[in-house]
Amino acid sequence: MTTESNVRSDPRGTPPRSGLDAWFHISERGSTVEREIRGGLATFFTMAYIVVLNPLILGGAQDVTGRRLPLGALTTSTALVAAVMTLLMGVYGRYPFAIAAGLGLNAVVAFQLAAVMSWPSAMGIVVLEGLVITLLVLTGLRQWVMDAIPLALKQSISVGIGLFIALIGLVDAGFVRRIPDAANTTVPVQLGVGNRLIGWPTVVFCFGLLLTIALVGGDGGATARSRSVHHPLVARSDDPLVVKEVHVTAYHVLWELVHVLFEQPGVLDPEVIR
Repeated sequence: MTTESNVRSDPRGTPPRSGLDAWFHISERGSTVEREIRGGLATFFTMAYIVVLNPLILGGAQDVTGRRLPLGALTTSTALVAAVMTLLMGVYGRYPFAIAAGLGLNAVVAFQLAAVMSWPSAMGIVVLEGLVITLLVLTGLRQWVMDAIPLALKQSISVGIGLFIALIGLVDAGFVRRIPDAANTTVPVQLGVGNRLIGWPTVVFCFGLLLTIALVGGDGGATARSRSVHHPLVARSDDPLVVKEVHVTAYHVLWELVHVLFEQPGVLDPEVIR
């Protein structure tokens, strides 16, 4: 049975409570100022990685003349563009969207364009690409193209990007290691070191992952439900038996993992953490 503590009043259609609320149509869209602040903080911590990763990708490549872009300038420009575009989207567009440099195009510029031309020429092509996209948006051709793409393909692209980011996390955590393949190139396809999970990064990763699962299956369920997040654990988290089962399972897996890690000699040796 649903209790009153689990029911949230829908503020949609209520009059604005302040000038800030009226300007951004917060209550009109069924939200609150407090909820938007929490969402903004979550969005910031979700996308802040680009301020570090974008300069590393562009700064790690050299153009056809052998020149490299300075890391400080790349970091400043990445943060500045994200701040200005997000403010314009919020203040002028009145939409709660954060805009920043995205992964994909930076790799094309760094490893394909810069390899055959200078950095000014590569950046000029980026400007031309932006102008072409703007023209496609103004003429409506972009929307026609997006409508022509099947929904399954759109979803597959999102899944592929998510798997790619997950693989990066597994490599950084030590779950997956790089080993030479038949072509003598390094590809991350080996489980741990010698098919063993070792090192403190792996322990921290497992602890953080299982702790997140336990929190999502517990008290985080009400918050997630209020934000229409569909998750197999969240959907039934109002059942105390399910919450208890999720917690016990997470703690059991964590205990077994720590037991396996510590029972092997040299598992947490700093020399193997690389």
